[in-house]
Amino acid sequence: MRLCYLGRPDFITNELVAALRVECVHWRPEARLNGYQMISGVDTPHSRSVAEQLAASPAMIEWVSRHAGRCEPSFVTNYLYYDSEGHYCEPTLTTPLHLLRRCCACDMMDRFIRRARL
Repeated sequence: MRLCYLGRPDFITNELVAALRVECVHWRPEARLNGYQMISGVDTPHSRSVAEQLAASPAMIEWVSRHAGRCEPSFVTNYLYYDSEGHYCEPTLTTPLHLLRRCCACDMMDRFIRRARL
């Protein structure tokens, strides 16, 4: 297994994390059960949410492309919540890549995931 990245990109500032946390709380009432986790789809007019802006930002696209292959925004943004007993995500070696996949639709991502499972 090859680790694509370890650390925190410079564009993920403390201020950005704080804004994502506030927005996450805002969207929580909209969340619905999806398997064993709660999920809320973030869909705002003109993609104005913090999460949508981050997912489509040139910095995010460049960062994902550099570490996982060519990337284009999927325009599907959501928050996952594991805040009640019984909520979980199956353990997997692909968790970091899975999170990247939620931000972007990458043409090389499946290759990296298959390689990570070997």
